[in-house]
Amino acid sequence: GGTGTVVQVLDADGEAVEGAQYTVVIFGDVNGDGAVDASDATLSKRNSIGTYTLTDSFVVAGDVNADNTCDASDATLSKRSSIGTYTISVNPYAN
Repeated sequence: GGTGTVVQVLDADGEAVEGAQYTVVIFGDVNGDGAVDASDATLSKRNSIGTYTLTDSFVVAGDVNADNTCDASDATLSKRSSIGTYTISVNPYAN
């Protein structure tokens, strides 16, 4: 799974731990397939011009430059990542 996948923590008996559910975010993966490729760059670009709307964890994943918005600059970085000329940080907010 990619961005948007929900992970539930289980205890030793295989029971769900209350309040221990997390949503996966892979920076750059705005379509949830677990990879960053040209389709992600396209969706990010469409989001930046208003012809597509990213929501929830997908808009977080789209903010690859950590400026708190998913815009054309993020789409450019996603495209560069898809062709191997840019590496998206595992956590761009950590810098």
